[in-house]
Amino acid sequence: MAKALPPLEASPRQRSLVSKRLKQGHLSHRLHQRYALLHGMLEGKSAFSSAKDLGLRADVGIRWYTRWADNQGRLEALEVDCAGKPISDHELGKQMDLVLSDRARSGVKPRITQAQKEQIVALACKKPSDYGLPQGAWTRDTLAQMAMEQKIVDKISPSHVRNILKKSGGTSA
Repeated sequence: MAKALPPLEASPRQRSLVSKRLKQGHLSHRLHQRYALLHGMLEGKSAFSSAKDLGLRADVGIRWYTRWADNQGRLEALEVDCAGKPISDHELGKQMDLVLSDRARSGVKPRITQAQKEQIVALACKKPSDYGLPQGAWTRDTLAQMAMEQKIVDKISPSHVRNILKKSGGTSA
């Protein structure tokens, strides 16, 4: 049988902010759910019971219990700034949000940098005739080909060119 976790700790100020955060309407669904989970655990419920009350798996409750417990000391230290003055509730709340937010995830690094995307958009703003092409307007195919010929990128598909232009707010080729 699993060993029971000790009660979750939080300063009175943190407890008050947890309650306030739950009443705010601008939190994302996930963050609101995590504050609700935390609130239950701070009220004396187990991580399992708090998770079950919210329709979550027990491991989710334990994950956020652990994340909060691991950051509790840091949060308490942050409650007072370097000059010994209390930081604002807003700043402390932002730090609590960070503790309860998803961590950055690793993944495939983008093959095309922001600078390269900007160069492709700039290329699309020029006339094809500036590059010796007979047509009056870019197509996705010719724009992709020209981006590779100009050594902006090693490889790019016409659909990726379209997506870059679309996200930039320009007209797609």
